[in-house]
Amino acid sequence: MDWAAIGQACGIEGEMTAELKKQLRPGLDAIIRWLGTPPVAEDILSAKPRAKTKKPIPRKSETVTRSRPQQIRSDKIPAQSSSMPRGPQPKPISPFPEPLFEATDDPASFQDALVYQMRRFGESYWQLYRAVVGLGETFDEKTLLSWVQGERVPRSLMSFEILSRIERRYRLGQGYFKAKLPHQSRSLYGHDMGEILKRMPDENRYPRAAAEAVRSFLLLRLGLHLGLRQKNLRQLRLCPRGHFPTSERRLEDMKCGELRWSDRENGWEVLIPSVAFKNSGSSFFGQKPFRLILPDLLDLYKYLEAYIDRHRGVLLGPAKDPGTFFVKTVKTTSLDAAYDSTKFYEAWRTVIQRYGIYNPYTGRGAIKGLLPHGPHNLRDILATHILKQTGSYEQASYAIQDTPDVVQQHYGRFLPQDKAALAAKILNQVWEAA
Repeated sequence: MDWAAIGQACGIEGEMTAELKKQLRPGLDAIIRWLGTPPVAEDILSAKPRAKTKKPIPRKSETVTRSRPQQIRSDKIPAQSSSMPRGPQPKPISPFPEPLFEATDDPASFQDALVYQMRRFGESYWQLYRAVVGLGETFDEKTLLSWVQGERVPRSLMSFEILSRIERRYRLGQGYFKAKLPHQSRSLYGHDMGEILKRMPDENRYPRAAAEAVRSFLLLRLGLHLGLRQKNLRQLRLCPRGHFPTSERRLEDMKCGELRWSDRENGWEVLIPSVAFKNSGSSFFGQKPFRLILPDLLDLYKYLEAYIDRHRGVLLGPAKDPGTFFVKTVKTTSLDAAYDSTKFYEAWRTVIQRYGIYNPYTGRGAIKGLLPHGPHNLRDILATHILKQTGSYEQASYAIQDTPDVVQQHYGRFLPQDKAALAAKILNQVWEAA
């Protein structure tokens, strides 16, 4: 098996251990058998022949008595195959099932509305998946489960198509679920950052809490300005002002970028070699590095330099400096300050939960209806926002270091009414000028 390709498809950065391969092999073998593909030669050679156990030779009388019932049964009642599936038969799929009860509630959030409608029609997420996803389609059932559990929301064109099928199946109005999706793009206008700064602890009394708040602020600011994938943002290195920056060749070998001070531009520069990106072969890069001077807007440089000079050292404590811009809060239980993909994702979700989601009981939080989400959702927010403002897939692709075709395929929230509204806005400006 091509373990390197499997690891890349699953998002595993390092080489898989022998124990992990051993645990994955039975499941992969089952998939191969289900697809009707013959086992690869590696599996055939690695399979050890089992030792044959000698069976006792039955006596003649036993052979006669045992074979006779089998002959009689085969003449009258067919023998039951040992491979017959056990358990209850799967529930038949009806294209338009009848509801178990009338709808008396209309939940406001997307997750609650989806769960409510599934309960109203007595369906599990697996039954719903079998009903709306056809054979040969690549839509993953785990995506539907993540909607039910409130971990993710529909983003791609395929996801919106599945959502429309669910609406037709449950005989709901077109756009019923889409109208309940959270408007994550509202966080582009500084609501989250304003909430962080408003609740910033006193650095002199609570240095660690203040350092964590500044880190949260910069996590969102750099994410919004750069539009990077989680890996590139997490592995971004730091070269403090006055130090000699890392060469491009060295960054290419390390496959990561660096934040450094540019004397020529008189600003903080982010430089990432193209080989560090997942889509390094894309025409967007043209084998050239990604280079961007961060704008000094809303005191960004003030908090950047405070983080580099003071707060980052507080977070590190006695731990060894991993060299990355973002570092974990080092505690007594762990001296490793570098983020891995899991911890970085948790840190991002914590920021959204703490500062972004409005809590009606405490009055804290910036946005009502916002769901916890990871750093990858920010790319969707950026692409969607630029699409709604400009109508250009090309300009939206610049924000997330990709091509217009990819943006058009994966970021499908630019609906026809948005196009009409954009055209009307331009025409209205003509009339106003007249």
